[in-house]
Amino acid sequence: FPSHDTEQERYATEDKLYQLSQNNRQSLESMGDLYYKVARGAQQFGISEEDSMRVTDVVSKALTVGGASATEAKASILQLGQALGSGVLQGDELHSLDENASLLMKHIADHFGVTVGQLKDMGRQGMLTSEEVIRAILESGTAVDGEFSKMPMTIGQSLQKVENAWDNTIMQIQRKTNVFGRIANFISDQLA
Repeated sequence: FPSHDTEQERYATEDKLYQLSQNNRQSLESMGDLYYKVARGAQQFGISEEDSMRVTDVVSKALTVGGASATEAKASILQLGQALGSGVLQGDELHSLDENASLLMKHIADHFGVTVGQLKDMGRQGMLTSEEVIRAILESGTAVDGEFSKMPMTIGQSLQKVENAWDNTIMQIQRKTNVFGRIANFISDQLA
């Protein structure tokens, strides 16, 4: 789990994730889940928190380019995050990426010098380590950025941005007032 020495560092990470979610038209919650799973797994390979943020950025853009719905993107983000956290990318995660982020799959396959079909075989054999997959995702960033820049905004994506803005507003209120923490403590005290 990425360490944040101060509350301010944690807030800065949350703010970056909010900006990414808005820019990439993805769920703030899903972006946070992916980032923290990637960062936790990446630490053991000496991959920086900045690179973990970039992996989150590239994956979310690839999902948008792939036309993934909000539900499909959440599922893919969950599976990929779990896989990268576990150390190996395998069948279900590859299938989900292939369906929802085929451009990213192609770039990962290119990184390994194989076809997408061969990449799936490598996954079934447990040969796709998190470290190499993270490096492949980072390597594909510029190409994914280019494809993403051509994507028109959809109504669903604009509604996702509204939901993210609401979630961020609640987060900002909590930061400044701790009102929700106090309410939770009050409820807990009443039930004790």
